[in-house]
Amino acid sequence: WHQMLLDGTLPQTIGGGIGQSRLSQFMLRCAHIGEVQHGWYNPEEVALLKENNIRLLGLGEFEEDPMAKSLHQAANPSS
Repeated sequence: WHQMLLDGTLPQTIGGGIGQSRLSQFMLRCAHIGEVQHGWYNPEEVALLKENNIRLLGLGEFEEDPMAKSLHQAANPSS
């Protein structure tokens, strides 16, 4: 694999999944990967991150998060 990459047989790419998330995290200067990638996180870790003003995607806690609206509607179907 390494030799094929070095001799140009394989293209130089950042791959997918975690590689793209880590690149986004670096470029956006995020402290935690959860700021650019949706996932499940230990509630104790989430509490610590909140104390340090680090907001994670997918928790539905801020309007910029696309999940926020759907989660709030599910919790309160009359609105």
